[in-house]
Amino acid sequence: MIHKLVVSTLEHQINQALHGEQSRLEALNQMSGKKIAIALKGFEFKFTFLPDNQKVRVLDDYKGEVDVLISSPPFSLLRLLLETTASHNPDVIITGDKTIGLQFLQILKKLEIDWEEQLAAWLGNVPIAQYLKRDRFHNLQDKLNTYLQEKTHHLPTRMEMDTFFMAVKILDDDVQHLEQRVRRLQ
Repeated sequence: MIHKLVVSTLEHQINQALHGEQSRLEALNQMSGKKIAIALKGFEFKFTFLPDNQKVRVLDDYKGEVDVLISSPPFSLLRLLLETTASHNPDVIITGDKTIGLQFLQILKKLEIDWEEQLAAWLGNVPIAQYLKRDRFHNLQDKLNTYLQEKTHHLPTRMEMDTFFMAVKILDDDVQHLEQRVRRLQ
């Protein structure tokens, strides 16, 4: 359900920003018939973009072959789209037709879309929007982590994670010792 909401919002925002932008529509025309996928690492989101000279269709359930696959953690992709000076990010991996992938990212980057507002709409209204608006992207990940850990309690804190991993390590050690004792007794 959330996939469909994100896909329809993304498609609407891209096409609304493209409306009347003749140079970008011409660039899209060169990509007509290409299938461009963006996979968000760490999430089960994979969007496939089907551009033509009028619009971009966005699918979340495309099963066929794609011409280019752009894989990235969400924050790395967002940083690439937001920052005007960032030209390359090693976390953003392009496989397949790299030229088409880079051209498509450049088109997305130049669109007049308030990506922060869209992210805020998906993650929550006023409190998250205030976090996002304050610094554009700088420290966005830290602020979002803080919001999700302290305000909504959707994510564990670093200390909680460290405690959990230590407990798993102790349990693993105990299981190994128990296995050794069972082998000796046999």
